[in-house]
Amino acid sequence: MIMKYILDEDLKYLQNKYHDTNAPFDSLARFICYDGEYDMSTGLNAEAMEAGLSEYTASLPDTDHSMIKAKAFRYVIENTPIDVNPHDYYVSIHSANRVINRVLVIKWSNEVFSDILPDANSKLDRLRCDGAVASWPDYDHSVPNYDYIIPLGFTGMLDSAKEAEADFIKRNGSIGENERAYFDSIYIELEAILLLLDRLIDYAKRHPNAKTSTVLPALESLRSGAPKNTYEVLMFIYVYFMCSEHIEGLQVRSLSNLDRMLYPFYKADIESGRFSEAEIRRFIAYFYIQFSAIGNYWGQPMYLGGTNADGSSAINELSYLLLDVYDGMNIYSPKIQIKYSSVTPRDFLLKVLDMIRRGHNSLVFVCEETMHNAMMKFGATAEEARLANIVGCYEYSTREEVVSMGAYINLAKFVEYTLFNGTDPKTGRNIGISLGEAESFDTFDKLTEAFLKYVLYAVDTCIEQVNRYEAYYGYVNPMPLFSSTRMHSLKVAKDAYSAGAEHYRTSYHLGCTANTADSLAMIKKYVYDSHEISMTELKSALKADFVGYEELRTKLLGDTDKYGNNKGLAEGIAEYINGYIADHINGIPDGRGGVCSCGLHIARQYFWWKDCTGSTPDGRVRGTELAKNASPVQGMAQSGATAVILAITRLDATKFISDCSADICLHPGSIAGDEGLNAMLALLDVYRIRGGHAVHFNVLDVDTLRKAQDEPEKYRDLQIRVCGWNALFTSMNRTEQDGFIRAAEAAGS
Repeated sequence: MIMKYILDEDLKYLQNKYHDTNAPFDSLARFICYDGEYDMSTGLNAEAMEAGLSEYTASLPDTDHSMIKAKAFRYVIENTPIDVNPHDYYVSIHSANRVINRVLVIKWSNEVFSDILPDANSKLDRLRCDGAVASWPDYDHSVPNYDYIIPLGFTGMLDSAKEAEADFIKRNGSIGENERAYFDSIYIELEAILLLLDRLIDYAKRHPNAKTSTVLPALESLRSGAPKNTYEVLMFIYVYFMCSEHIEGLQVRSLSNLDRMLYPFYKADIESGRFSEAEIRRFIAYFYIQFSAIGNYWGQPMYLGGTNADGSSAINELSYLLLDVYDGMNIYSPKIQIKYSSVTPRDFLLKVLDMIRRGHNSLVFVCEETMHNAMMKFGATAEEARLANIVGCYEYSTREEVVSMGAYINLAKFVEYTLFNGTDPKTGRNIGISLGEAESFDTFDKLTEAFLKYVLYAVDTCIEQVNRYEAYYGYVNPMPLFSSTRMHSLKVAKDAYSAGAEHYRTSYHLGCTANTADSLAMIKKYVYDSHEISMTELKSALKADFVGYEELRTKLLGDTDKYGNNKGLAEGIAEYINGYIADHINGIPDGRGGVCSCGLHIARQYFWWKDCTGSTPDGRVRGTELAKNASPVQGMAQSGATAVILAITRLDATKFISDCSADICLHPGSIAGDEGLNAMLALLDVYRIRGGHAVHFNVLDVDTLRKAQDEPEKYRDLQIRVCGWNALFTSMNRTEQDGFIRAAEAAGS
């Protein structure tokens, strides 16, 4: 493969750095390092690391989990293999695939769920077993406060923590045992990172190569203070990422507002002649490829754009350069979010849209005005809202806020419960309440009321149980390194992930909006309004997966009164039920002193729920994937992209602060040439003006997708945007591929 900005002789090393590309690849693994690309004489292999860490932590006299974890962190830092390789501008840190999680966190989690809260899982399991909800302790939506830590560097973070301790003692007169452990655990982890830098510096000096003349001064600078140039900032972010995500075990869900954060350094580098533009492009390319090579299935987010304090766009010359480099690499991670508004330069938006129509489906737009309005509703200041992080796929938060996922709610499953008296007709298990057989609901309003009661029963059960185990996040998985990036955590001397953040929010995500709205629309239309179908007949058809009811299924499946066509019926139902549930969830206290919020992003649940969700009244049969995010069912949006946008923006996105995202499929022929590019921009404008939140475009050609199914070896780089992250089309199974083909067919019709 030819990759612009990456030297040909470096590419193979970089692609093998995190996985052996000749071995089977587990896309859901964080990463399992390829020992062949490390100097294994510098540390322990994965097996020895896990055995050694288990023995070491078992011997510790400490009882405080933050101290045990911090010492485990130090042990890994001291013993992980390292390298400063002639094929890379970024250091190599082996880290053994979250070994601390396997040795400590799983054990502590089992203690909570087995000994302390033995009934919490059983109550959630009643909802989880048949696919009504998905819920687990979430350590995957953190973002450090880059505005705070980049000006400090690792040494400054350590000094700042020590100053915070002195200030705490001054304000309180003394320090308690828990607070003492809090600060000591931070010192241990930050000092361990400085030790890691020492190890890398020593290694670079003893093994000089073609790149150490660049790498070594950066490492020495980071060892002594804050990053001072573009390259050092990128190295700082990378080292923090590796230590947090792969050693401490907290996923770093953004690499920052990269153009805004880097621009002062970039400008100074160019003006002083420290680095040329070509050199900076290369540093950025080698930075990008780290995350491409890691291959996290969910992708690694970063974002560009935003608005300055004076109301002007934060897009700058570096924004364009960052896109140029990405454009020349043909990768799909990092996935790049564009924080856009009415003041974002039109030529920048056109540049992004052109990249998308040429295959960069990893670019997504998030509307700053909508995020701003939603966050202000939740109590954020105007400045906090302006500087909001984009966290993960589409979610957003203030810079000192900590956001966790509480549960995904499968709304389509609750249509099933409503029709079958709270029971899964296949397994015979009841959800926990029964509101009567569907035949007893003599009006559509009564059926809708029952549906909402079932949903809220599950929502309330989830919130109750999630709140219980959230209170133990600091027991199960304390985060000293992450805590050192939060000013409020340092001030109050409490772990940032469990009790010390300035704001907490736990999000509950409503899934399968389109299937649910379409199903209720078909029930209203054919059972209650026209009386063409009896409720008993409909239930029999669903229980039989439409076998013997093919004519009925054809009628339901072919009806275009479906969500996404902007005909009003299904959209009105979606607007009502989602708004009603969101109003119920938003503002409920969570388990860490924050609040609950609602969202419409469901990650991969749309596919994982397909087999446990029975056939639905929209004509879908069991085993067929469900709808993604706030988007129409794949293949059902047959009135064009504008209709999809008009339909989705009937939802009040400010009620769904966790996210409200649209997936829009476009046919290449409809967006060709300047006229097509301007048409894409017009869609983006309409989406923003109507209050949309996040939108991404998949530009799909049916013939290409079918060829990729038949000859995958010829289409290894074909990217598809999937519910917030990107994947290679050829890595999907046939069923999932068929769903995208249906969407492409609808887009081209």
